[in-house]
Amino acid sequence: MVRELSGQFPEISERREYILQVTEAEERKYSEALERGVRLLERMVAEMPEDRREITEEQLLVLYDSHGLPPEIVREVAARAGVRVEVPEDFYIRVAKSHSRVRHVPAQTSPVDERELKGLRPTRLLFYERPKLMEFEARVLKTIGDYVVLDRTAFYPEGGGQPSDIGEIVAGEARAAVKEVLKAGDIVLHRVEPAIFRRGQRVTGRVDWERRRSLMAHHTATHILLGALKKVLGPHVWQQGAQKGVERSRLDVSHFRRISREEMEEVERLCNKVIFENRRVLTRWMDRNEAEGRYGFELYQGGVVPGRKLRVVEVEGWNVQACAGTHCESTGEVGLLKITGVERIQDGIERIEFAAGGAALKVIREREAGLARISEMLGVQEEKLPEAVKRMVEEMKDLRRKVERMEARVGEMLADLMRSRSVRMGELKVISTRIDEIGSGELIKACERIVGEDENAVVVVGGASEGSARIMMMAGRKAVEKGVDCGRIILKVSRMIGGGGGGRPNFAQGGGTRVEGLDDAIRAAVEEISRPGEG
Repeated sequence: MVRELSGQFPEISERREYILQVTEAEERKYSEALERGVRLLERMVAEMPEDRREITEEQLLVLYDSHGLPPEIVREVAARAGVRVEVPEDFYIRVAKSHSRVRHVPAQTSPVDERELKGLRPTRLLFYERPKLMEFEARVLKTIGDYVVLDRTAFYPEGGGQPSDIGEIVAGEARAAVKEVLKAGDIVLHRVEPAIFRRGQRVTGRVDWERRRSLMAHHTATHILLGALKKVLGPHVWQQGAQKGVERSRLDVSHFRRISREEMEEVERLCNKVIFENRRVLTRWMDRNEAEGRYGFELYQGGVVPGRKLRVVEVEGWNVQACAGTHCESTGEVGLLKITGVERIQDGIERIEFAAGGAALKVIREREAGLARISEMLGVQEEKLPEAVKRMVEEMKDLRRKVERMEARVGEMLADLMRSRSVRMGELKVISTRIDEIGSGELIKACERIVGEDENAVVVVGGASEGSARIMMMAGRKAVEKGVDCGRIILKVSRMIGGGGGGRPNFAQGGGTRVEGLDDAIRAAVEEISRPGEG
């Protein structure tokens, strides 16, 4: 197939390995989904009442849409159980129609009545002209509730996954905090506390520089990270979402399998290499057709941007995107990038969380401090921690084996003790006792030993420890066949110790805080066993 199509589409040959990897991964996922779906269908069929043994068209659609089961497989599985399935001839057309129904997406609304903005000139965006301008002079055009409209602003409004700037606006002795900045069309709205400004007033705006600098670093780092992901994972990687923050940011990308630790380490290495190379970060406005002709649709990693003009951000020789956010002027200003986590948020989408600049350094220091605390607790040097932890893990495994052997031995001793207290109830051998200050592990092993030796055995054992009571019950296979139901009995008698419990017919346990009711609970459990047909 690859050879046949490569003549017309040379990129198929170039990406042969990627195509084969994706095909293999998708085949595996489909097989797994099919197996899960068939198991679900088999359960569904088994639970159907005798008078309604059919699968409806609606159920067919759900099985196909949610579980990937084609109607042909549903019919085959159902037929084996004698369940009727009528597959409409136009089934796949109906599926397509159900997917193509128009969904209403509410339009983003302005926080103020848009009629209030009529006649106002577009706000001059100083953050594009001078990205590092932190103080500026402006004139108040209008005040609308808590929102102030200025003729110009250096405050970046929220957008493109980047939070807005904050800061203050000052007029003489009057001072108001800028809590949020939003954009309504070409107008920038500043939400201030308190709302003290009036139309025509001359004001000074001051942007919180530390916050802006961190947001610029994280936004530029997002572009660098996307470029590195494409280099390591392949050109198929596409941005599916992003959120920039002051301390942490995240980038969601499409990828057909989980990103390995080794791949993520290489991505981080490449990111910091680009940062240390101090490449230029170029921003320019371009005609849409010109930009698409030069860079292609890779521009729209963050989504298609409206308008005839695009603001194009290029990390020189690394990544190009249409982007309206604020950025560093060179990659060196990012300082550092540290990946803090990777998770698969849905099929085919990987989320990478990271920190940049001073926030990245803070993450590293926190982790170093954590290692130092562990080193101090273990009494070893930090560079020897891996060996010390490995040694501890081996010691823990050895101790666990020893504990298991001890529990087995104690279980044997307990089983011997409990056997001596058995009584006959018809064909059943019933053992009831109370043993305090013994772990549940040892008690369970003792019970298992008894019912393993005698399938007619029923064991009821209770114990108290540190102000709480517990009771457990276990029955052999033949005892269960004769009607003993441990789950029902324990559910009933657990109330006598002020708690609850339950389980299966062959094993159940419960607990509570009324230690004084434990002996009565044990006796009541035995009485329940002695009632014919009610065990």
